[in-house]
Amino acid sequence: MNDVVGAMRDLIEAQSRYIAVMQAGGSVISENPGKVYCEEKESEKESVTFAVYSDDFLERHKSCVRRTTYDTYRWNLNKKINPEIGGMEVRKIDSAVVQDYVNDMTARGMSVHSVRDNVGIIKLVIKDYAKASNNPVPVIDVKYPRAKKQDLSNRILKSQDYDLLYRHCVENPDRVGIAVLLGMVLGMRIGEVCGLMMQDVDLKEKRVKISRSVKRVRTQSGSELEISDPKTASSVRVLPLPDEIASVIERIDLSESDYIASGRSSPTEPRTLRQAYGRLLKRLGIEAHTFHDLRHTFASRAIASGADPRSVADLMGHTTVEMTLNTYTHTDEEKRRKVVQNALCQNPTTSGLTG
Repeated sequence: MNDVVGAMRDLIEAQSRYIAVMQAGGSVISENPGKVYCEEKESEKESVTFAVYSDDFLERHKSCVRRTTYDTYRWNLNKKINPEIGGMEVRKIDSAVVQDYVNDMTARGMSVHSVRDNVGIIKLVIKDYAKASNNPVPVIDVKYPRAKKQDLSNRILKSQDYDLLYRHCVENPDRVGIAVLLGMVLGMRIGEVCGLMMQDVDLKEKRVKISRSVKRVRTQSGSELEISDPKTASSVRVLPLPDEIASVIERIDLSESDYIASGRSSPTEPRTLRQAYGRLLKRLGIEAHTFHDLRHTFASRAIASGADPRSVADLMGHTTVEMTLNTYTHTDEEKRRKVVQNALCQNPTTSGLTG
């Protein structure tokens, strides 16, 4: 699924730029020249279905958002939302209805993350309908299944594999090698790596600015490569560039307008980089893992080295420190054993038993 959270942010921002919808004499005036459902008669307005109103909602905001944002919403509504609640009247959709939707979709295997995104879309449509109808915005309160905590212990590169990969990329600074170094040394997301241009790298001050991301998104006609802002506002950040990595980048011949991962003026897409990375691992005899595991490895090594969580969260582009702590503060058995042993030694009645 595409990054619906980012799409939702864009649409909400677009809504804030619209003038308030004003109701007068049973009609509504809108800045958008497209069809506004609320111009219909009151009786028709009350009986409108979610599918009809959501379609009108999208069309009224189409000119204010990216086309890919519009297509993302359109796809999720057509495929994941309207087949379930599209035939219901908007005014009758309440917490119980949305809770049933959450329960049904998670039971069918949809991830909690995707369900949350779709509920966010539903809430936007209901909120717009309530305001256009001059009614209080209903509170939609639902509970989500507890998401299983991800076990990242098997997604962290072994020290010997990390060292082998690092030395190879430093000594062979081609476009793939440098892209890998950016992932393993700076914890950059693959879309951010694909979107990084030479103009974003300050070799004198030794820092890198993350200001764009590349991803493949769904469109009504299929899919396309999109160059956009990073995942969240906190993802726009400046990262320190280690001396050795700065020296490696200096050795490549690229212009300011070239993308580092592609070596040309147009970006490579994440799928292509993932495939190239997989081939590199195979050549080096390193156990297969994903490019995103480089990011996990960076964060885990940083936490293990004693880095403060706030700094790690900032480097990762996480919205909150809690996100970093919840994801990466796992410990291995040896460390847990040491904690227990140290705690035992603090007890005067048992300290003599540990010798």
